[in-house]
Amino acid sequence: LHLGDIAVPTQGDGELWLYFGRHDPQRVVSAAELLDGRLAPQVLRNKLVLVGVTGLGLLDRKATPLGESVPGVEIHQQILEQMFGIEYLRRPYGAPWIEAGLLLIAGLLLVGAVPALRVWASATSFGAVLLGLLAVGLVAFRNGLLVDVASPGLGVVLVFGTVLAGTLAEADRQRRAMREAAARVAGELQAARRIQMGLLPVPEALFANEERFALAALLEPARTIGGDFYDCAMIDADRLLFVVGDVSGKGLPASLFMALSKTLLKSTAMRIGRDIGAAFIRANAEIGRENPEGLFVTAFAGILDVRTGILEYSNAGHEPPYSKQPDAPPKRFEIGDGPPLCVLEDHSYTTRYRQLAPGEWLCLLTDGVTDAMDPQGRLYGVERVEAVLQGVSESAEPNDIIRALHDGVQQFVHGAHASDDLTLLCLRWRGIKLSGR
Repeated sequence: LHLGDIAVPTQGDGELWLYFGRHDPQRVVSAAELLDGRLAPQVLRNKLVLVGVTGLGLLDRKATPLGESVPGVEIHQQILEQMFGIEYLRRPYGAPWIEAGLLLIAGLLLVGAVPALRVWASATSFGAVLLGLLAVGLVAFRNGLLVDVASPGLGVVLVFGTVLAGTLAEADRQRRAMREAAARVAGELQAARRIQMGLLPVPEALFANEERFALAALLEPARTIGGDFYDCAMIDADRLLFVVGDVSGKGLPASLFMALSKTLLKSTAMRIGRDIGAAFIRANAEIGRENPEGLFVTAFAGILDVRTGILEYSNAGHEPPYSKQPDAPPKRFEIGDGPPLCVLEDHSYTTRYRQLAPGEWLCLLTDGVTDAMDPQGRLYGVERVEAVLQGVSESAEPNDIIRALHDGVQQFVHGAHASDDLTLLCLRWRGIKLSGR
């Protein structure tokens, strides 16, 4: 709109966006004062004067974006000030496209960020996007440009709500899927535990009618399944094979390797029949061929002649057992010089011999006993094991000895999470010779 030398920018439909100002009483003079001569004529010199009648009854007061109610004639006056002051508000050309672009950019940011971030980070991103839109609107306004950021802001709220709802729905679906998968895994692990525990013999049932010796065993995996194992069986009518082993690692891999190691150790010892060291050599070679993960096994095995009490044994890197003769303190076996199975391919394991006294018992254990930790991280240790064994009565049976050790460990750990599998095997040779043998 051109008025002489004045060019007033308008919109395509002729509208003018007014840059509203605060109400200023100095803009207004009273017509009564002017007519009565109380107003100096110099006040109106070189001024444009708008004559208007205003009052509450005329409904001429208008509300402005600044929250004020001003007479309509004052709005006309602000238009004139804006024209002569050359300070305008303009809607940029293509403003709807600019606002649509802001919504698109903000929406894409939220669509990409919300699913990938945590809830608090998503909320922070949403707030940052809204603040960014507000900053764009304020900067544009300070430069005389009128950009509508309220509409993109509402769109961003809808986008955020939609994406957040979708993300939460997907998270809920994944949680349900994870719960179902966890339930399936738990069921499979329980089945694996039953199978694993079913592989272990029950000495009380296996040797229920045996008078020449007594044997008891206990295995508690640190997890649902573990890598410890024990085994016992009669090679013939007078020779008892027993073994305790510990596979490196825990959980499912160790349990699978445990089943393999236990089976091969027992079958090898049963085939050879004598010389447990030779059985270890053969088992070392056979287990090593079936060991793609490079696991190893510590094991202590012995063959007891239940007629004479002669024990032949060999140790492959395992915890030395304890023995106790009647009226004597418990003593620990010498630490064997053989490495764990599957560590050295061609190691020659030796067989050692020991004469048991009538009534003497042996106690085999894994490092899950000595390495048990209390809530402060202290180890149970060899000293506590020996203290428990020294406190066992002379008439204690293998079950009593195992129960005493197990109770001692449980009292020490005081509910702390088990750090390793715990296995105990106790054997007492009574020295009873049956008639006809």
